[in-house]
Amino acid sequence: MENKLNKIHDRTLKGILDNKSRNRTFAIVFVVCFVSMLVFCGYIYFKTLGLMHVVENNGRYLPTRLERKERLISESTKIATYNANKYTNNINRFLTNEYLARARFYISKPDLSLIVNTYRKNKYYVLAKDQGYEYKNEFVEFLELRTDKLPYFVRFKSKTTVYDGAKIVDEFYVIGEANVTETTPQFEENPEGLYFSNYTQRYVKETKE
Repeated sequence: MENKLNKIHDRTLKGILDNKSRNRTFAIVFVVCFVSMLVFCGYIYFKTLGLMHVVENNGRYLPTRLERKERLISESTKIATYNANKYTNNINRFLTNEYLARARFYISKPDLSLIVNTYRKNKYYVLAKDQGYEYKNEFVEFLELRTDKLPYFVRFKSKTTVYDGAKIVDEFYVIGEANVTETTPQFEENPEGLYFSNYTQRYVKETKE
């Protein structure tokens, strides 16, 4: 009788242990599956974040965070290009030195030196200083703008009008292009934190570009 009780006790104990083992195995499998599902869902979310189009009830399109970042980069590159062109191509007896000092924060020294030497060879600085000529440059348009990856690339057109007092004595277009890389922003001097290399300019009387 005692042997039968022992056998029953052993079978009961074994069943309890087997149940605990199965429960533990089930819990482990459940946790692994749950974590895997979370990882997969997170991957899908971040993978498709830049492709989503969010629309309000009134149909107005709302940009995603990625698109806002891309737009910010594009706008910052445009502003930096405006400034680099402004400081390089506006010449007058009052602001030339200040503008060239500011241009150095945007354009690499060798590239800026080539432009300055071209203007110096054509006596633009001498005419501005001694005779009061003003070379007034206005930005016209972007011919090409790529900001999808570094280095960014810009190609633009601006127009310089040469004044002798109130009289226009010459006009020409500036076609510029450059690679744009990121740098440490500097308040006032270069708040956009963008720097131009391989910066070149050519000068034409008329352009259809």
